[in-house]
Amino acid sequence: MAGALTRSVKRGVARLAGRTFVKHYVEPLRVRGIQAPFDAKRYFESWHRASGSLEDSETIAPGADPLRTAYHYNAVENAIMDCLARRTLPSPLAVLDVGSGAGHWIDFYRRVFDASSVVGLELSALAVAGLRAKYADQADVEIAEADVGAEDFSLERRFGLVNAVGVMFHIVDDVRWERAVSNLARHLESGGLAVITGQFGRTTRNVQFHRRDDFSSWDEFRSPGSAVALVNKRIRSLRRWRACAEAAGLEIVRRRRADASRAIPTPENNVLLLRRRD
Repeated sequence: MAGALTRSVKRGVARLAGRTFVKHYVEPLRVRGIQAPFDAKRYFESWHRASGSLEDSETIAPGADPLRTAYHYNAVENAIMDCLARRTLPSPLAVLDVGSGAGHWIDFYRRVFDASSVVGLELSALAVAGLRAKYADQADVEIAEADVGAEDFSLERRFGLVNAVGVMFHIVDDVRWERAVSNLARHLESGGLAVITGQFGRTTRNVQFHRRDDFSSWDEFRSPGSAVALVNKRIRSLRRWRACAEAAGLEIVRRRRADASRAIPTPENNVLLLRRRD
């Protein structure tokens, strides 16, 4: 009875304030115990292992349906196109896609912006193997396995555009996040643009948790795990983003809210467009 009442209250709050409010301000308050950063590499390799496939739907949520998947990607695509529509992009355009997942954004920049070359960056060895197989006969696509938050991260080249959709909030350690922003800036050409998605509001906080990094199935993932709440998502305020960007030699030139639906639950992916100043 208490569980049903709690769910009813949550649905009522979500209808009044929105799902994003519940996710960022209500649900984190219910997490008890010690919180610790997750191991991103182990977690996402487990994710790909449990999914058993490299598809757009699996990058949204386990078993996400086609409607939810299409709406989410279309909404983010439209927001990105709106941000870039009045920008003069270099030609030829070299793109670095961070956290390539199933390769959706690799295909998007090749198809829509006629990117001449794309480097897809992945942390998960399983995703790297799948992407390399997918693009084996595409000379304009290169897949690299690396951690953008690492101290020694370097691809020894620069790009006209860096894309990081649904990535930066998964770098939950603040020092690594600041280093990742700096690393992205170093890989941009002068005047180059970075497309970042996430939630850029007034608050900085941990908002998403799980209990195990190692799992082989979704049943195992959902089963009781560690008493420690592993943080897999940390949102940063717009103010904090601006300060970090400026320290890295970047400036925010546009913030654009992606379309949202009350009927279709999707990850929040508002777009932040940054430009390298020098």
